[in-house]
Order: sequence, then C-alpha cells, then structure tokens
Amino acid sequence: MRELTSVHRRRLLLAPVAITTLALLTTGVSPAVATDHVEATAELIEDVAPDQGDVVAGVDTAAGVTATAAGVIAEIPEYATVPLLVDADEHTVNLALPDEFPLGAGRPASDGTVVYPARDRTGDALAVQLLDDGSTRVQTIIGSSDSVHEFGYSIEGYVPVSDDTGEQFGFLGQDGQFVPLGEAWARDAGGNAVATNYEIRGNEIVQVIGRDATAEYPVVADPVWIWMYAGYGAKLNRYETKKVRDYGIALGMCGALAKRFPNFVVACTAYAAYMVAQANLAESDRPKKTCLFLVVAPGPFIFRYHDAHCK
Repeated sequence: MRELTSVHRRRLLLAPVAITTLALLTTGVSPAVATDHVEATAELIEDVAPDQGDVVAGVDTAAGVTATAAGVIAEIPEYATVPLLVDADEHTVNLALPDEFPLGAGRPASDGTVVYPARDRTGDALAVQLLDDGSTRVQTIIGSSDSVHEFGYSIEGYVPVSDDTGEQFGFLGQDGQFVPLGEAWARDAGGNAVATNYEIRGNEIVQVIGRDATAEYPVVADPVWIWMYAGYGAKLNRYETKKVRDYGIALGMCGALAKRFPNFVVACTAYAAYMVAQANLAESDRPKKTCLFLVVAPGPFIFRYHDAHCK
C-alpha cells in the first residue's frame, strides 16, 4: 500500500455523510413550498451534523453556485449529474456525486447549503456544503427504511485507497496527491448515531449505512441531569438547545422540569420565555455555538456552555 500523504490533506478534505430521516421533502410542488423544504433540509443537517465548522454561502453562477473559503474554491453544479469541482492551491479535483437516485436541480438554502431533492421519492435528497476551513461536505438524506442505503463516490483520474487499518480512506492521484475522506458518520433525525462504514468497490469508495435504525422525532431528547456551575439541572446538547428556541417546545420542557421540581409550575411561562431568549443567544454565540444548562436548584437560572456534550 502506498503511503497516504499530501501537503493538501486539510484543504482537500472531503466528507461524505448520511442522515436518515422521515420524509421532509416533496417533489412536484410550488417554488415557495420547495424553498421551505430546502430550508428544512439545511436545518435538519444543522440539527444533527457534528460541529465541523460553519457553512460558507456561495454566489449564484450560470452553472450553479461557487463558494470560497480558506483558499479553496468549490464549484457546486446546478445538477448533480455534473461533478463537484474543488480547487485548492491550483490543484483541481472533480468529485462525481452519488447517482443512486435521480435528483432535481440544486437550490441554495439561506445558510449556503445546496440541496438536491430526489425527483421520484419523497424524503431522499443530496446536500453539498463548503465549510469555513475549506472542507467540502456531501450529505445524503435517506427518506425511509426502503430508500437506497449505499452511496458511491469517485474522482476522475484518482484511485480509491485505504490504509492498513481500514480507518483512513481517500483517493490517490498519479502525481501522489491524496484527497482524504473524513470519518464516515450517519445520524437519524433525532441525532442518534447510525451504523456506517466505507468500502472500496472498483473505482469508487462506497458509504454503507445500516438499515436497522429508525428515524426518531422527539420534541426534546432526554437531557443529561448533572451538577454544574454549583447548580443542579438539565444539560442540553446542541439539538435540544436549538429545539427550545420554539416557545411551545420550551414550555413543554419547563413542564417536564416541573414534574421533578413542582415549584417550576408557577414560573413556567416566564421561564420558557427566558429559555427561548437564551437559546437564541446560544445560536448566535461565536466562535462556537453554545448549549443551555437549565438550573433548577438552588433556584431557576440558565447558563450557556460549550464542551464535548455540546454537539
């Protein structure tokens, strides 16, 4: 096996991933509805994807969308039948996007994610993002348990390779240029991990996603209850924090707290509004979005935090 090294390792990182979810997209709808579904797909990715960086919004071109970050130019095509072009340090690769299901034209969401809804199946989709560190992330959204669960990737003029441990996969060019793939991951709509791995098949690296997982839609997932900052309370992750930006969901969370701490019943209306305000601040915190810690003892309060649980 040839050694997998490259001076362009960071800037040409490609990260194919998968998200299993119930139907969020509908084909054959009006432009206004289609836009809503594009935004919903981008929000789903934001909810469940690991925090690997911020999405960079591109500019519309005659051929699609062009985005630039950290010296990398990604030309995201209007149609997924055309390769995704990634240029870094005057070195260009053409990544063939998965063709396991027919896709409609790509539409950019407000955060910069380009979404290609499937033409013949409700829920299936492909989404492409350029992140602020120059990494390119390709997501496949799997609409149901009977959807396709294997997706192939190839780069023109490159051969797929892996290291001796089977942990690092990528594409090797004739000039020694190595384009690594990020670690394979897949999550359902509740943010739960789904079994997945890469396999080399011919000139492709195929991501295989397990079929035994079912998508979950909890209003708010069960939080972790711990002592933190000299207070006892519920430690929300990123998915949970984003959900409680909705006042109805925040009120439901306050009701759940009141079951354990009856004194919260009286304060729920005000506390829920407080929760929404803090969740919105957590969403705008920089350089990293934060999460909420809901203090119930010694008294009602909310902290924003960021650690390994905040993902």
